[in-house]
Amino acid sequence: MAILTARRLRELIACEQELNIFIRIWGEQVDVTEERMVEQAETFDWYWAADRLLSLVGYEEFTRIVDEAKATRDKTMEIAYKKLEEATEVDDQEFQRVKKAAKLEVEKVKARAFAQLYNGEVPRETSHSEATKEMTDGPAAN
Repeated sequence: MAILTARRLRELIACEQELNIFIRIWGEQVDVTEERMVEQAETFDWYWAADRLLSLVGYEEFTRIVDEAKATRDKTMEIAYKKLEEATEVDDQEFQRVKKAAKLEVEKVKARAFAQLYNGEVPRETSHSEATKEMTDGPAAN
């Protein structure tokens, strides 16, 4: 099981708010499990985490998984909206409930994908953000 530390987040210059949330929830470190990440699905910026903590390949897989989840969410919302339009009584509360549930599911997919990919990659040589910076700026001087 891979461990993520507050120290690593500090090294990556995580914003103070996200760092404080991490420490409040998990202390100085956490075993990155799907269950733990999904419990906090709506808490963290999973794109930032994937960008800074996953490899280029891992980040691409993360975005592919998330894009599929968003497409499913959009289809669900389209169906819910059509049902709402067809209903004789407009039930906006039900539509909002479906919308909220669909959004939460996407956040859970992000958290689950991050945990799976993070655990599959640790240790990694270069993060997505480091690799893309090297592609645009050239290799870092040692």
